[in-house]
Amino acid sequence: MGNPDVRPKDATPGKARALRSQMLDPADAVRLARQAQALSDATRVNLLLLIREARTVCVSDLCVITEREQSGISRHLRILYDAGLVSRRRLDLWVLYETTDAGKRLLSRTGFDGDRFSWFPI
Repeated sequence: MGNPDVRPKDATPGKARALRSQMLDPADAVRLARQAQALSDATRVNLLLLIREARTVCVSDLCVITEREQSGISRHLRILYDAGLVSRRRLDLWVLYETTDAGKRLLSRTGFDGDRFSWFPI
């Protein structure tokens, strides 16, 4: 462990136990890290905001809106899906995306919970 001589004076064993009890369990920490990593890209942040505002949207609409290629949008959506921030379902030939409750909570906690995109046409 660490050298006790460099320990801050107020880091008592009782305080350390209290702080340790506030740590996330490993599975929750991994999930939160994946979600944070998914939002580390500006395109994915915008996609998540757009999907939340549209409620349900297909990949082709997201390509038109963002003016990006389908392959790139699909790759970003896969990362958001794997992080649990969006859900998807197939309807005939289309794959439709929706923001999950976890995605909505994460956006809310980052300050994007208002009518930021009230102009969104879909």
